[in-house]
Amino acid sequence: MDLSRRTLMSAVGAAALAGSAAAQAQQGAAPQSSIQERLLVRALENLHTLSFDGSHFSGPGWELLANESATSEFTLFGEEHGMAEAPILARELFQALRPSGYDTLAIEVSPPMAEDLDRAARSGLEGLRQFCTDHPPGAAFYFWRTEAEFLASVRASTPGRRVAFWGLDYEVVGDRRLIERLREKAPRAARPALDAIDVASRTAWETWRTTHNPGALFTFSGDPALVRATAAAWRNPDEDATRILTTLEETLEINRLFFTNAWQSNERRARFIRRNFANHLNRAAAENRQPKVMIKMGENHVQRGVNWTGNFDVGSLAYEVAEMRGGKAFSFLVGGGAEAHHGVLNPTNMTTVDAPVSMFAQLGLAFLTQAAPGATPVTIDMRPLRGLLSTTDNLRAFNNPEAVKNIFSFDAIVLWPRSSAAQMLVAQ
Repeated sequence: MDLSRRTLMSAVGAAALAGSAAAQAQQGAAPQSSIQERLLVRALENLHTLSFDGSHFSGPGWELLANESATSEFTLFGEEHGMAEAPILARELFQALRPSGYDTLAIEVSPPMAEDLDRAARSGLEGLRQFCTDHPPGAAFYFWRTEAEFLASVRASTPGRRVAFWGLDYEVVGDRRLIERLREKAPRAARPALDAIDVASRTAWETWRTTHNPGALFTFSGDPALVRATAAAWRNPDEDATRILTTLEETLEINRLFFTNAWQSNERRARFIRRNFANHLNRAAAENRQPKVMIKMGENHVQRGVNWTGNFDVGSLAYEVAEMRGGKAFSFLVGGGAEAHHGVLNPTNMTTVDAPVSMFAQLGLAFLTQAAPGATPVTIDMRPLRGLLSTTDNLRAFNNPEAVKNIFSFDAIVLWPRSSAAQMLVAQ
């Protein structure tokens, strides 16, 4: 008889349920609590205090993050953007991981922008401040003070000529800087086509200044054909020019799709992020290096499995790469808890608005914020919760697919009650 694993397990489960039902009937057992209540209880059993004195961390929650990260090839730091405290945690964790071999930070900016940030950060916080002043508003997310402090700290702790930052994403507001870099090296034949990009970009920014419509920004309104024309006229571009042209074209294609098919836009963006990550890994391999990397991005990018936009992003790829190399990855999610706030960029004037946090509610995990009602941040190990969601009946009873996805996506979460909003490094 062909007895499959599913058939066998179903038979065992049925027998166990029958036995359990008989025992409950005999003992008059009370009905079980809901799956959500049981998940919360399990979370409380695996909750670890994360002590923070204003600059340094300690306690069992810190030890869990540091120990798991130190033994991993990749640490995936998923965040609720705009929390002033998140980059402080990332800063201290990266410093703690340096002795275990971490020397690279992958971030949510384009590859050429990461190179600019690396150069600026070599002059510390003042270098990054000057970059934001010279190229307003600065690179996405790293125009916030504690984010810039984080970059300066990482750069200072990784001396040497090699670039410490890996850019993985497209470019949101940095088109003027990328065009400037192209102009520094453009051959005569490509200059007329590059001039057309420059004029379109300048016009788009002027339209934004007068209308305050973020959709007018060149990265959302520009024509990718302008970039393709420049690439066609540019004979034998070097690696830097190729990277910049590719970034500009992908940015315009991704954002053009966003207005007609959001899923396709996110899918193209996720493919671009994965390709950039693979390119960085391949360049490191060509140098006979296998760096240990902290990947710090918004939560959907570092989710393992399909994320809330319906795409597979770098979070899935990083786990697979680590497994294929015989290592492992570790991921955790940092978001606000009770009475928490974060900064949200207002793209109509490039300022930051203070707003209540929303990430855990969007991810179906709002019920877990009950685990940290006070003012102290905590780390919850999510792995022990997964066993409660291993049956179809429990999944159906829970009826919270977003929470299920994230319980299996992230190995831990950090709940930060009363978090504060990030502030701009340079006033806009």
